[in-house]
Amino acid sequence: MKPYTNTIPGTTVRYVMVPIPGGEFVMGTPETEPGRKPDEGPQHRVKIEPFWMGAFEVTWNEYELFMYPEEERKLRETLKSDPEGDKLADAVTRPSKPYVEMSFGMGKDGYPAIA
Repeated sequence: MKPYTNTIPGTTVRYVMVPIPGGEFVMGTPETEPGRKPDEGPQHRVKIEPFWMGAFEVTWNEYELFMYPEEERKLRETLKSDPEGDKLADAVTRPSKPYVEMSFGMGKDGYPAIA
């Protein structure tokens, strides 16, 4: 796995992905730790598989492509997709439309998406 940069098709929006190596760690605190709470144990080993993470915060430019259906429709015009499968995915992945202007006056172009 190597870092890469990609441009979202049909846009000039770019993102950088970096690999996060997998590994193992011990989750929980030892019973002898001062101030330990009951929900901090028992200790056990956890294995994490390698995964990808964005190198930077998601910008409004990226998020609005996901958030707003009209932007997605524009994107779909440039991509081949399965409309029926997309409907199923949208049922669980699309956020609801915000009730207020989400940049709170701080600007959007190139800035991190905030909630």
